[in-house]
Amino acid sequence: MTAQEYIPEVIPYKNNVLKGLCIKGMQTLDLLSIPFDDTSKRSQPPWRLEKSTRSRCTISFEFILNGEIKRIFAKRYKTWRWLKKLEYLFHPPKAFREWQAGLKLLEMGITTPQPLLYAVEKKGVFVKNNYLVTLSIEPNIPLSESLTHIKENEKRQSIIQSLGSFISRVHDMNFYHDDLSVEHIYIPPEYCEPIKFALIDLDNCRFGAAGLRSYRAINLFQILRSADEKILNPDERRMLVESYLGKYKKDKYNDFIHQINAYAMRKEGRKVI
Repeated sequence: MTAQEYIPEVIPYKNNVLKGLCIKGMQTLDLLSIPFDDTSKRSQPPWRLEKSTRSRCTISFEFILNGEIKRIFAKRYKTWRWLKKLEYLFHPPKAFREWQAGLKLLEMGITTPQPLLYAVEKKGVFVKNNYLVTLSIEPNIPLSESLTHIKENEKRQSIIQSLGSFISRVHDMNFYHDDLSVEHIYIPPEYCEPIKFALIDLDNCRFGAAGLRSYRAINLFQILRSADEKILNPDERRMLVESYLGKYKKDKYNDFIHQINAYAMRKEGRKVI
């Protein structure tokens, strides 16, 4: 969803111990009824467990929003480290940063899951849990899945060149994604031009950082690291970087490749291109 398609009306959200913000129509959602901790229920209908770690759990389900049935994703961040508890005394918690980032990207015209609700649960002065609810971007699929199945060279080249231009444009808008992988970039399931990309998982993104050359190289490294040769072959990897730099910066190609691989050697002990 893009900002041109939907401009939300944001209202306060309150549910027992939870307080936050939501778009109009989401105030009836009972976040406390979602079985984040109940392993026997969270994979049973109507719930669908999407991801679970020690600090994060994501469950999707259908919800009637303004008279329409929508699939939504509810994400809970559990604050169990004391350093995080102390950090959240002075800085917004992760879910709120992702809420703000999603709204800002939509305003910039970048497709991303529509933020629907943000809430925080406190124990005393400390943040115990923080929640984010977003709208599904189905039927879009991960870029990794698309490139695995598309075999025609012409279509693959179009996707890769468009991806390079898209990431360059996003960086020029001073946006940096902290985990930019082929799993966090989505495209429509059926090939069509112009190709519309979407970004997900914005919890550690930054605005105003992408102007630094190192951040640009890090994002390209992250994409290349996440794509094995079944997804991007050596020629396609070079094509991605060339498309990112554009015709006016091709003289910087070797220097940029050096930056990407220097970071790759520090992180992975191997080159990625």
